[in-house]
Amino acid sequence: MSLSTMLWQVNGVDMKTPSTYKIDAEDLDLDSYRSVTNGNLIRNIIGKKWYKIGMSWNLLNYNQVQTIINEVNQNNPTFRFKNPAFGTNDWVEFVGYVSKFSCELLQGQVGWTLSFNVVQSERSSFQ
Repeated sequence: MSLSTMLWQVNGVDMKTPSTYKIDAEDLDLDSYRSVTNGNLIRNIIGKKWYKIGMSWNLLNYNQVQTIINEVNQNNPTFRFKNPAFGTNDWVEFVGYVSKFSCELLQGQVGWTLSFNVVQSERSSFQ
């Protein structure tokens, strides 16, 4: 996959490829505990692979920052992400929200950096 390949969408709109792109997946447990008799972990898994995707861009112009922010700040946006960890040419799609937002003007006003996490907020069909 080349870096120019489209990696993500918001509500069906192709978005600018980020400079960095990191996917974390975590199971969601409820009332899991360790057995006091043998030390085994007794898990009550209520959801598999809940996602948090971290993205950043190193050099954007003002309009590019506004376009990205306007798309991700919609109410209950649906995100689609592509990554080799999902399998060959596979996508994941889920409703999520943006957390840990950061935007910075670079020295000399040459452009902007932008970074945020997209956190899955609702169960999806792949879980």
